[in-house]
Amino acid sequence: MVYATLDGSVFSLHAATGKLRHAWRFDKRIASQPAVMGGRIFVGTLDGWLIGIDRRTVLSTAGACGEADRRTMELDFPRPRIV
Repeated sequence: MVYATLDGSVFSLHAATGKLRHAWRFDKRIASQPAVMGGRIFVGTLDGWLIGIDRRTVLSTAGACGEADRRTMELDFPRPRIV
């Protein structure tokens, strides 16, 4: 189970127990609940970014939406803090 909060936090919980598996904190306000596809978690931000989190490595990438290449791209984005 994965959910996000408006303040920039994304949480992954164990489906059977409800215990916290991972938590990420971004310096962006989250605009939507996460979508999970192909081992990745995707969330959109209020300022037009798409954040992708690899569930296997717990690393994130981000890209600004509206650019010519809409694929998630590697940018100089602060690493999330795992709590």
